[in-house]
Amino acid sequence: MDRHEPLLSESWLASESLEPFPLREAGNVLCLAAALPALRWVCEKLVFMPIGRALMTPRGKAGDRKSTLVPDKMASRLLKFSESQWKLLCFSTFTVVGIAATFNQPWLWNTRECWTSWPQQQMTPAMRLLYTLETAYYLSTIAMLALWEVPRKDFHVMMAHHFVTVVSIIFTYKYNYTRIGCVVMLLHDVNDVLMEVAKSCNYLKLDTLATAVFSVFVVSWAALRIYAFPMHCIYSSYFESWQVLGFR
Repeated sequence: MDRHEPLLSESWLASESLEPFPLREAGNVLCLAAALPALRWVCEKLVFMPIGRALMTPRGKAGDRKSTLVPDKMASRLLKFSESQWKLLCFSTFTVVGIAATFNQPWLWNTRECWTSWPQQQMTPAMRLLYTLETAYYLSTIAMLALWEVPRKDFHVMMAHHFVTVVSIIFTYKYNYTRIGCVVMLLHDVNDVLMEVAKSCNYLKLDTLATAVFSVFVVSWAALRIYAFPMHCIYSSYFESWQVLGFR
């Protein structure tokens, strides 16, 4: 079984294609990326915005129509809350899939194993699913950031971030650095879940809870992105890969 068989198709179980990036697999990613904006619209209209409106609107007397309306000053917060809930849903999904893809793998705990038998490493279905979901999400987010989301001061920074993320994911897939790629994605997704929870609490004016969650996020961010990411992932990519593969 080749490491680059299509992901969301039964044929990948038996395919032996040597194509570096099968068109069918790329097609799966593009189709999912095109479908995500529609899914987001449904979730926002039917789930996130009604929940946000109910939590943000002050309670009035029974039958008072004003009690069901969001004041103008809350409209922006409601939209941002809805956006945050969509991101929370996506990052939570990525985290669950990332844990399923990595938790029982020796290379999660011993990054030297990320390079054992490279490049003849096979990907598990969970690893393939993680790569498909993340690539599709960031591709769709580039379009939604430009055309949909509330304009923010960090627009250009986030656009650059999403573009670099897509390029990095495709690069690690193409050259089969997928073990270390899955570890990197998991480290980042856990932090993003906590950040979106803290932002959601802030939009709901739950200040004490927002502060508590943000404190947990800061600790997690320091542990995973400031320590684990450079000391394990980057170090392994620069040094352990050479040691294991025998490069000099």
